[in-house]
Amino acid sequence: MHANPAITELTRALTFAAAAHANQRRKGAAQEPYIDHSSRFLHIVACATGGHDIELCVAALLHDVVEDTDVTKAAIRDAFGPRVLRIVDENSDDTTLPKDERRRRRITAMAGKSLRPARSRSPT
Repeated sequence: MHANPAITELTRALTFAAAAHANQRRKGAAQEPYIDHSSRFLHIVACATGGHDIELCVAALLHDVVEDTDVTKAAIRDAFGPRVLRIVDENSDDTTLPKDERRRRRITAMAGKSLRPARSRSPT
């Protein structure tokens, strides 16, 4: 039996994200493991795009890795390629800035983010 390269890549990214976020907890009363947030975000992106873009799904899993861990942009690029790094980088905040400034920059940057036409879906 042959491995499905998309599934293999996605599970590699999940393992990478889980290791990067090991022992991290989300803020709030639930204090859920951080990887739970990443997994839910992957699900949202996969459902919204039909799961057709594996690099986008990988970036969804990794979207907070550079921002919230010691993993470098170079490590993301080396492990998953320049497009995944670009998507992750476009969606990472500069945590050295105050929260209000990060939010303002996130909103201002939306117009310049990568655009990719939505794939048409077959009627069901």
